[in-house]
Amino acid sequence: AIALLRRSVVGVAADDNGALIVWIDKFGKYRCVAWRHMVEIDSRTFTSLAATREWVAEWLGNIK
Repeated sequence: AIALLRRSVVGVAADDNGALIVWIDKFGKYRCVAWRHMVEIDSRTFTSLAATREWVAEWLGNIK
């Protein structure tokens, strides 16, 4: 997801236990959403790429 963000404004990762969507909004903030079984289970907004990476790393482990 982070590699995709470097090339565009949205990144998506999915596996059997859910999906992550990360995008950059028009204000330059990183918007992150985790879904499981079509239900949003976590959403965050970050101003730093480092914090976004930590969130993605945590949730990638939860959806695999």
